[in-house]
Amino acid sequence: MQIARSPVWWLMLLFLLWGTSSFSQSEKSIEGRLSDESGEAVISASVLLKNPSGNIVTYAISDEDGNFVLTTGATGTLTLEVSHISYDLYSETIQLTETIPSYPFKIILQPKSNELKEVIIQGRRAAVQQQGDTLSYNLGAFTTGNEQKLKDIISKLPGLEIDENGRIKSEGKVVGNLLVDGKPFFGDNHKIATDNLNAEMIKGIDLLKNYETFDALKNIEGSNETALNIQIKEEYQGRPTGNVEAYGAYDERYRLHTNLFSFAKTHNLSFIGDINNTGQQPLSLLDFLQMDKSKDIKNKEDEISSIGSGSSLPGFLIDNDNRTEQRSRFGALNAVFAPVENMAIEAFSILDVEGIKSKQFSERQYFSQNGTIQSEELIQDDNDLLINQTNINAEYKPNANSLLHYTLDFKPKRNEFYTDIDGEVASEAQTTMQRINGRGYTLGQNLGYTVRLSNNKLLAVNAFSNSMEDRTQLDLLSNRSLFDMGNSVSQLIKSKTEEYGLYSRYTHRAKNHILKFNVGYVWGESRFYDTALPDEAVSLNNQNYLYTGISMEKKEGFFQYKALINLRNYNLSFNDAKDNPWLFLPALETKMEFSKTHYASLKYSRQAGLPNAQQLNPFSYVMDYRNFRLESDVDYTTPMLNDRFEFQYFYLNLYSGTQLLFNSFLNRTENSIGVNNEVTGIYNYSNGLITPYKSSWVNRLRFQTRINPLKTIFKLDLDYNNTVFNNYISTVKNKATNKQFRIEPFLSSYFKDAWLNYETGIDFVQNNTLFALTGTENKGTKTSPFINLKGVFSEHWSYYIKNAWAFYKTSMSRRDFYQLDLEVRYHQNKSKFSYWISGENILNMTSAQIVEAVALQNSLSRNTIYRMPGYIGVGVSYDF
Repeated sequence: MQIARSPVWWLMLLFLLWGTSSFSQSEKSIEGRLSDESGEAVISASVLLKNPSGNIVTYAISDEDGNFVLTTGATGTLTLEVSHISYDLYSETIQLTETIPSYPFKIILQPKSNELKEVIIQGRRAAVQQQGDTLSYNLGAFTTGNEQKLKDIISKLPGLEIDENGRIKSEGKVVGNLLVDGKPFFGDNHKIATDNLNAEMIKGIDLLKNYETFDALKNIEGSNETALNIQIKEEYQGRPTGNVEAYGAYDERYRLHTNLFSFAKTHNLSFIGDINNTGQQPLSLLDFLQMDKSKDIKNKEDEISSIGSGSSLPGFLIDNDNRTEQRSRFGALNAVFAPVENMAIEAFSILDVEGIKSKQFSERQYFSQNGTIQSEELIQDDNDLLINQTNINAEYKPNANSLLHYTLDFKPKRNEFYTDIDGEVASEAQTTMQRINGRGYTLGQNLGYTVRLSNNKLLAVNAFSNSMEDRTQLDLLSNRSLFDMGNSVSQLIKSKTEEYGLYSRYTHRAKNHILKFNVGYVWGESRFYDTALPDEAVSLNNQNYLYTGISMEKKEGFFQYKALINLRNYNLSFNDAKDNPWLFLPALETKMEFSKTHYASLKYSRQAGLPNAQQLNPFSYVMDYRNFRLESDVDYTTPMLNDRFEFQYFYLNLYSGTQLLFNSFLNRTENSIGVNNEVTGIYNYSNGLITPYKSSWVNRLRFQTRINPLKTIFKLDLDYNNTVFNNYISTVKNKATNKQFRIEPFLSSYFKDAWLNYETGIDFVQNNTLFALTGTENKGTKTSPFINLKGVFSEHWSYYIKNAWAFYKTSMSRRDFYQLDLEVRYHQNKSKFSYWISGENILNMTSAQIVEAVALQNSLSRNTIYRMPGYIGVGVSYDF
């Protein structure tokens, strides 16, 4: 181990000493202030420095005070150019010399004038405006003025969308950074922002491509990050603002909610609190998944070549509607401080406590080589969960050429599941009580230093650590013997993972080509064990590896590319066994950019992952009241290798707002980890093993355009997915193929402050799963036409009506479901109070049920699922 570490430590030290020893003294600073004729600051203007050939040497955007700073090592005759949509182009020739380090400017911009003989000629404003890498949306071209939350605005903007989990996507990919007036807002937890920022506060929305806060890094490496910046109106800045809401409804339903904000030049402070039993879930599935990894903990160059080994997801986030009761207590605090220009600290903490009850009646058939087992069970769950994330991110810039940053991410977890199962299995009555108590945490830290060595050379050095621990206590009590272990089972399972790493990255820019070299070492250990078993039964897995890679890329011009080669040398061990494999992991990207908003790209990468300690378990344990996990047959030395292909075409017409997005993803994973199942008696026994492959092909088409004469936006969403995976029944391969097709045409009007605006369309989904061995097939369709009406019918009154019909059809059942939601709101101008009457699913206020058919690899079930009844009530809010 020491031999593997030594070269890396020496290389880290050599790079660090080299980077901090000196920096070219020829670096020059061009700084100044932009104002209009009245002395008011001009913000968001593009400031460009160009060489005699007209190429951009460096650039900046003026801040809220009109200030800008450019740094460059260039000398000679250059051109300083300032552009803004409201002002005439400013251009000045300047002379830079080696002996003068600083060049101050005070620039007064002249407003554009279209006046001719007192007749004002105005052209139609573009729906989206582009300045460099920034797209600014003309919100008036898409909104009606009756939007309530940020999500209502974003969902209408071309190139942007909000998925079913509240995540904001740009050009089909999740936006990496959400900003409010240029400052981070609750990290990557988009749903908190989209559900809580009031629409009336929003002044504008900018999409920032190639987003990076450290100019030295951006000028040399560029950036693959995107950011969405939400501009707040001036009347909501510099003072506390927000609102408090109280809502009460039929049959003891309630919601208390508050938003508190303070947006200022040197800080942003936000608090969001929510207590409700109406089923409104403040945290989405993807927010939960994002909490499983800390921001910027690992090297992104190495992560391109990495895939996970898979993990289970919490059911309460997946089956959002399948519960009879839900009690949510939610609090989130975000604080961003920038006391001086070269320092910024962001911290946020999110606490979500959920109490959830669910109920379903399940009729199931289990298939095995010995016959079929029938069961009928009433399953009732009572779950209590706690999810918390606390994140601190600090940046310090000693000078314009170096950056020191630190990230801490802490996530404690707690869950308690109580399940009562009462029914009949294999013609015999069985009653079982199950209790699962889980505790755990994740702690991640990263410390990094980035320095610009010269105008075209950059060095980054990072150290990170990740620590994860989970404890699960399982208690079972039944009137029948459980897994031939008696009528009761008590078991405590523990898992712990420790991961540490060092990596460095050297970047050299030669004109438009960027060369990167990275090297690092990762130490990883995971263990999984049953506390009742002896020490030799512990699953102890070490995955240490040295990696190095080199890449070349070009991010400018019509043809762009990136070629990457990563090489890994593993030092693996599992209990007493050891191995030392090598892996070669290439990646290639090409892009044809017709314009900033019109391009086609193709990507390929080979990714690798290895099984964790839990998937390598050398002992048997109980998973739940029906499933028993046997000793694993997974080989700790066999890597999962995934070949990933991606094609994307994107077009956005800035003038009309017409958007076309198509992307296609193909993944094929060799040596994927699967499961072998065997039904014995009334229980399912399974063990992990290596399967030949699994594959997925995902296709998405998004089209949007404005029909101006009709004041209508037309959208079309089209999806086709094909997934193939292999599992086993009694060691015989059972190939499964799942095909899903979805189409949703959608029309939405945008009449300003009108008595009627509409949203109408139809959502059609077809899903088909076939298991080859058993011949089991599950076909299902959902046809859901909808029409939503909203508008204002007097100066103070507004309304919203949602009508949705859902027609479900499966191989075993049919079900029709009609949902009616409504809201009528009263708000007087200049009043801080609002009042409303609202209801959800008001035609099902006594009980609600749905029927679904589910086909799994060794079972087929028909489930009657009980849902929360509808409600109607009154609410009041106070704005301040």
